[in-house]
Amino acid sequence: MGQRESIEFASERWLTIQDVLGLLPEYALQVKNEAPQSIGIQKNAEGQFTQVRFLQSDAADRVLDLLATHAVEFGIGIPSRSQPPGMKTAILHYISQKDFETDQISVVEESPFWTETTKASLLLLRGLFAGGVLRYIFGQKRYRVSFGFDRPRTPGTLLAVPYKSNDSPSPQSEISHPDVVIILNLLSWYYSGLGDEGLIDVLSHVLRSDQATIHYDDFCNTQLFPGLRYSRKVVDYFLSYLVFPKQLKQFPKKLSASGWDLAVQKAHPTTGFSGTNDTRHMLPLSIEQLDLPTQHHTNAQVLSYLLMDETLVENLPARAIESGSDGEHLLSFIHTLNQGIRTSRGDEAVVYFEDEELSVLDRNSRIEPLQTSPYSRMLESCIIYLDESHTRGTDLRLPQDYRAALTLGSQVTIDRVTQAAMRMRKLGNGQTVTFIVPEEIRTKTFETTSKKPGVSIEVYDVLAWAIGEACSDFQISTVHQDLSELVEIGNILPVSDAWQPAFQALRTTRAVALINLNDFPKDLLVTRDFMNTVLVPSGTSRANFTTDHFQRAVQFVISVPDPGNSDTISNLMIISPYEANSLMTKIRLDAKVTLHVFAARANISFASLDNLTLYTVGHEYTPGSVSPYPAA
Repeated sequence: MGQRESIEFASERWLTIQDVLGLLPEYALQVKNEAPQSIGIQKNAEGQFTQVRFLQSDAADRVLDLLATHAVEFGIGIPSRSQPPGMKTAILHYISQKDFETDQISVVEESPFWTETTKASLLLLRGLFAGGVLRYIFGQKRYRVSFGFDRPRTPGTLLAVPYKSNDSPSPQSEISHPDVVIILNLLSWYYSGLGDEGLIDVLSHVLRSDQATIHYDDFCNTQLFPGLRYSRKVVDYFLSYLVFPKQLKQFPKKLSASGWDLAVQKAHPTTGFSGTNDTRHMLPLSIEQLDLPTQHHTNAQVLSYLLMDETLVENLPARAIESGSDGEHLLSFIHTLNQGIRTSRGDEAVVYFEDEELSVLDRNSRIEPLQTSPYSRMLESCIIYLDESHTRGTDLRLPQDYRAALTLGSQVTIDRVTQAAMRMRKLGNGQTVTFIVPEEIRTKTFETTSKKPGVSIEVYDVLAWAIGEACSDFQISTVHQDLSELVEIGNILPVSDAWQPAFQALRTTRAVALINLNDFPKDLLVTRDFMNTVLVPSGTSRANFTTDHFQRAVQFVISVPDPGNSDTISNLMIISPYEANSLMTKIRLDAKVTLHVFAARANISFASLDNLTLYTVGHEYTPGSVSPYPAA
């Protein structure tokens, strides 16, 4: 919302990022030689940007360390090249380490090197390296799967947009983080190359004069353009001077919407297709899945179909430079497999989605809707292509002896695997599946199953990896059994893994260096679910992880009555919003403890809520029954 304006630190922002990305393939190849299974590299045509994927955290750590060191030693974005060794070390630590002490920060931010000129560059580099932007993009994002262009979008844009699945742009969605926008745009143009129109714009801008004669046009189109199309320098120039200054804008305010807005309570019922019950944890709170008892067995039944002897696993080799696109490489590989992968009666047409409509392409290059095509009754003579976004809700009556080639990719959960496999409605009754496993997924499968690289992958290994992806996808808070018993019985255990003294939770903050936590009371407790708000980065233990920026605000408190005198409170316990929501009904019905709504006093003009009487549920609470100074 508001007036569009240029992003902060333009144009140095994208120029610095371009310099960093220009070095990435070199160091990625070095790490590839050291640890081949930890990083994926796809070399493209001469001059084209090399595709890099971080497969394991150790490879990401190594590549980013080398990049950060190079940035400091040679002064990428910052004038650090002439700095003394001690200052270089401090700068490197500042831009590459997520957590460090206050005195280490002051070495950089209170030095003469910290000026209005260098401040923005240092913070940019810190975001790229320590902030995890590069790790996130090269570890989780895939071109034309997670991001890419949306050419038909209105109004049109030359910037990359989020994708919901392979070659399926998310309608009206945009990438919000400026650095992520810049990097994903650079990668999109590096991988796709510039079209003739873009190259003409580049050359026109460089020459600043009209020299386009007929012969010059022909020379450019036939000789010059193919060589420049994938040149990183040309793409950088195109984006730096023609795209980013015009289209990379920001607004002072944003108006956001999400899928929850679709499920807001209305006068009439809202229904939707939720897929398997693996995804029910993602449903808005106003929606409940209708999990019929007659369907409880279906998850196990589908897994049993996939574990049948007829299911195969094939390893997809890396794509050679001359092999064309990824799709062409995949189809060529499938063509070399056993005849059972393809239809055995001869392929007369291809069924696929064209603008969200099932269409048929025959051998005469005619395209028509499947619904009106004679091939709708001749699917045994057709090959079917479905991307991930169309494996839900697509129902085709396929021949009983069909075999599907199911390709696997990053973050493909068991829910998505089964949704894709069950397009074969007669799976287990004649129809079969072959899993196509690329190198990246082989590496992750070895990690999941603890198999040594080089060992053959079985169907069980693929499903174990997919189930593991699902577990990491919906790792959510849980209510500890001891906390449930406390709510039901009203007696608090003296020792439990579910909670600990509240002030001891501050031991992972920087405040521990200034105070003695043992001097604080022990009868104010906090649950582990309240404390653990983020995942600890790989290579760091929770004990060494600084949590200053990840402390949760206190919103819900349980008061536990004294067993000998229910009018007095023996303990207070801070719980997480998830625990409060999960235990609300039980607290209300059992009435053994009291749930309080609390908010810290943020302003002296606000009334204090320390008496815990703002809103209570459960056991009747007597105001003043809690001492303002709990016993130590």
